Amino acid sequence: MNQQVTLVDIRARFPALAIDLKYASADNITGQPIYAEARCLLHPDAAAALEKSLRIARLAGLHLQVLDAYRPQQAQQLLWNACPNQD
Repeated sequence: MNQQVTLVDIRARFPALAIDLKYASADNITGQPIYAEARCLLHPDAAAALEKSLRIARLAGLHLQVLDAYRPQQAQQLLWNACPNQD
């Protein structure tokens, strides 16, 4: 099942949500930006689950913060190169 899916821009959908994409800056384990831009994208199913989680957190008086989201393959490769598996 390899369908084209339009990813959801989380900043646009949940403007009050705290988002800190570390891999879009040099403040991460590699010391350099991994993402070309700080776009926070999620699969629609994950966005729906996040929406439900935000409602539950709000009821409990809590807030959520997103630290990472959709990661393109080339970004994942950069992370693997920076932290190779020693096994």
